[in-house]
Amino acid sequence: MKTNRFSLDMRADGSARLSLSYTASQQNGISRISCEVAAAELVQLVLFAEIIGLQAALNVPRQTELTLDGLVLQCGAIDRDVLSITRQTGLSSQTAYGSLNAFLKELEEVTDMCLGQAEAAAYGPILKDLLGSCRQPDDLLDQLSPDMAEIILHRLQEMAFLILTEETALKGSKLARKLRRKKGREDALPDVESVLASLAQEFTCDEEDLAPVSLCQHH
Repeated sequence: MKTNRFSLDMRADGSARLSLSYTASQQNGISRISCEVAAAELVQLVLFAEIIGLQAALNVPRQTELTLDGLVLQCGAIDRDVLSITRQTGLSSQTAYGSLNAFLKELEEVTDMCLGQAEAAAYGPILKDLLGSCRQPDDLLDQLSPDMAEIILHRLQEMAFLILTEETALKGSKLARKLRRKKGREDALPDVESVLASLAQEFTCDEEDLAPVSLCQHH
């Protein structure tokens, strides 16, 4: 695989354009594969990157896949350091391969932006507070050094925070209804703990052959 470059260009409406410029084998010049990413899909892209980052930190690399509208991203299918992007248009498709580290670096600023938006959301403050007070996933954390456990817990809480904030923004959200009640914190705590535990479980499973990680499983 030759030198390539990822770019994620943000727009004022919250959407973005994800592009990979690359040199295809046996081909002269630079080719590009790109796709529009809706504002609502950015959190899914961030969660995809966060899962990959945690897999690397915990040394549990697994095939991870994210499907957006017209775009499929895969990590670990060929090489743990390579990210494949497939752009689907009608019956045709185009696939290119890029550096996973370059992709993760490009997502850092977007991750901070999504977390900032979650903190400013209607239920952001109470969800963040609940995550700080709920039971910790000891099955995972007890295997780590204290410093590493603190880092991993923080990243898991950030992921859960994004997932829960999105859930409360959905029309008819049961979690949002619970948080509106007088005893909202008490009623919602099991839901918050369940999301955090579900995320941690992704990194403690001992099965040899796992299906690609699906972000929608957390919702």
